[in-house]
Parts: sequence; C-alpha cells; structure tokens
Amino acid sequence: LLFQRRARRAAALLSQGRGYGTLQPQLTPVHASARCAMKVREYLATLKRVIITCRPEDTIETAATLLATNHIGAMPVRDAGGHIIGMFSERDIIRAFSQRGKEVQRCLVGELMARKLVVCTPDDPMVIARKLMKANRVRHLPVMEDGHLVGLLSISDVLEAILQDTDMEVHVLRDHVIAVRGM
Repeated sequence: LLFQRRARRAAALLSQGRGYGTLQPQLTPVHASARCAMKVREYLATLKRVIITCRPEDTIETAATLLATNHIGAMPVRDAGGHIIGMFSERDIIRAFSQRGKEVQRCLVGELMARKLVVCTPDDPMVIARKLMKANRVRHLPVMEDGHLVGLLSISDVLEAILQDTDMEVHVLRDHVIAVRGM
C-alpha cells in the first residue's frame, strides 16, 4: 500500500513535469525548483491555527502578553478597518529596549512594528515562501489573498513542509530503484 501511494505521487510529479526523468546511470532533475512541490494553500489546510493579531494603538505590554500567552513570535497588526498594516515581533521589542531603554513602557505597537509587509499568496510554493523569508530576513510571513489575511507561516512551518516533500521524494526514488532492480 505504501509503495502504491509513493508510486502514484511519483507519477503525478512526473506528469506535471516536476520530478525526475528516466532512470539512467545518474538521476537528473527535470526542473530545479521542483524539490518542494507543496503549495502554501496545501500546508495551511493541515493547520488548525487561529491567527492572533494586534492593533497599532496597543501598548507594548499588551502585545508582549499576547505573544507570550499564545506562544508565538510575531503577529500581524490590523487597522480599524481590519486591514493588515504591519507585523509586530519579539525582535521589535528587543530593538526598542536597546534603543529606548525604560521609555519602551510608553511605546505603542504602531511606533515599533515593521511597516514593510513581505507577504506570499496561497498559490506560492513553500520554497518561494522560504526564499522570501531569507531575502527579507524575516521569520514570519503573512499569507494574503485578495487583500485579506488567510494565514501566517513561520520559518519552522516552511522548513517542515520542505522536509516532508524531500522525504517523499527520497522514498519515491528509493521505491523506483527497488522496482527497477526487481525487473
């Protein structure tokens, strides 16, 4: 049964042009970016996660409490209309302490949040989400569709999805080699 599932997955990858060519002395990837075929939408469908947000007028104490009680490292910031206007993270708190000292207690989220939004869409491959995170040096990526927040990815989410795809690819190739040797 496991072999049949892996074989179907391999056939699907090959039919989409994402996978490996015919078995030769060396396996050559057909498409270099095919290593992570999972889309952001597929990964988000596996999560049962509530997205915690804050407002720009919230105090740092309120934001820090939200981060700590929900065991998260960052959260989107919504304006009064519900639109995402920034991201607030633990890094913002640390940076404020180093620059402002005790004055941080009087700061608001809107003063410290990252205003440059780096986002991905549900149709992006997880490998693109990883590249966006790396290029912009962020650990959390809002997932936006038609101007609405539909999810939030952390770096660990992205790495887990890429690892799952790589693991599946290894098993498919191993099964293929075993099947070819048995002929």
